[in-house]
Amino acid sequence: MRKIKLQRCLNSLLLFITFYSFGQVTTTISDLKVSDMASTGITFNSNPTVTAKFDVNLLTYNGVPGNILGNIHVYIKKSASSEPSEVDWSPITFSVYYPPNTSSGTYTNRTPFTVELIKSAFFASGGVLYAEYKNNNGQKYKSAEILINGGAQSPPGPGILGTLDISGITYTGTGNLMSGDILYILDDLSTLDIKLKYSRTLLAGQSCSGVWILESVNNSAGLDRKHIGSVAGDSCMSDGSTTTGNFSVSLDKSFFNSGGVIRLEFVHTSADKHWRSQAIGVKIIKLTDNLIYNPNSRLTEIEVIIGQIGNISGIDATAQSGQEVLPVTYAWYSRSTSAGEWQLISGATSVNLAIPVSNSVEIIRRAYFKEVYSQSNVMKFIAVSPPLTPPDIGNTICCDQTVPNGAPVSLILGSTTHSARVLSYRWQSSRDSVMWTDITGSNQKNYTPEPLGPRSSGVYYRRVVETSLGASYSNYIRISSDSPGRD
Repeated sequence: MRKIKLQRCLNSLLLFITFYSFGQVTTTISDLKVSDMASTGITFNSNPTVTAKFDVNLLTYNGVPGNILGNIHVYIKKSASSEPSEVDWSPITFSVYYPPNTSSGTYTNRTPFTVELIKSAFFASGGVLYAEYKNNNGQKYKSAEILINGGAQSPPGPGILGTLDISGITYTGTGNLMSGDILYILDDLSTLDIKLKYSRTLLAGQSCSGVWILESVNNSAGLDRKHIGSVAGDSCMSDGSTTTGNFSVSLDKSFFNSGGVIRLEFVHTSADKHWRSQAIGVKIIKLTDNLIYNPNSRLTEIEVIIGQIGNISGIDATAQSGQEVLPVTYAWYSRSTSAGEWQLISGATSVNLAIPVSNSVEIIRRAYFKEVYSQSNVMKFIAVSPPLTPPDIGNTICCDQTVPNGAPVSLILGSTTHSARVLSYRWQSSRDSVMWTDITGSNQKNYTPEPLGPRSSGVYYRRVVETSLGASYSNYIRISSDSPGRD
């Protein structure tokens, strides 16, 4: 009986071990190179920074999507007991293969990483680097830790000395988008090449040799990254006066999709002193639905009589950061239809536009959130001359007709009641009774139209009479189809 119970216990234990092994993901680091030399650990020696290259390897037998979808994160700790800081990450895709005579797949991934490490960011007693795979189920699988030796940081000393302040941030393609201590970033950017303007005050007698670091924090995930950046125009004064400069670095915009903060830090060579700026919040914004249109039709051109008011309608665009709706302002621009530079329309700051038209122009609208803007489609005002007052000669034509497509059309009769001398006749046609076209060869008092085409729904006609008193435009009539097609 005892043997049976023991065997049952062993079977249960074996089943548990098999199930656990099947479900877990093995995470390892391999092919470590420090400054392009193969190594089993990381040592700074006399170098202020080193570059570490390595592969992170994943292995699992569980092909459930929640297990094989996730991200690899790389962390460092400045000492074995310190809190970790993330230095890199990557989304991953597993490859699967099936060993001979098995129905279960083996899922693997190998992802290379390159990270730059700063000597003054680690304690002399040694730090660590490790990788961790986090799947979409929230489960984490950590690699073994790699030792980092030769750090320059001593136990906490005098701490933060002097002051460091970020006074403005710019990035490629825009102006300064800071509002207070918030940096707004347009969502269609991927990499941010940002430049921070800073001012720094050292205490009297302090030297200023050290390393500049930008710290970025993802609010949602609590991730922390450190970036070594370059400094332009940094003039170091150690007499207690304030100096200014620019710090440049490239960041991944997607890191801040849930919002975050950045801080600038200067770590002194002695490693027991550093200057840290205020936290700058980062928000991603999106501009939407910036569209303008003809209020009377879907056409992109609007005819306006010279001197009258032209109107364009616009969709009320919005700017959003997450669930927060942000204020948007509008500016309208025009240019001649023969191209040229866009010119601001003074006073036009509303969703819609209403301006007097003196010549034909193209119009656009920009929806602004601060200095970021979305540019709308183009609409065009076509300036037309006011209709001339025709001489009253009783120029009339008759009459509307409805005929089958392709059938002969009856003669259109025209008449006049005034005795003014008639110089010439010409006939015009139109599809919409607005835009008229002269009909070649139509120079008689009356006119017989061509049969309607197979898809035509109808055509308008009118007569122009040139007299000694001026041009006279008749009324118009319509030849309609009794079975209209689509024209």
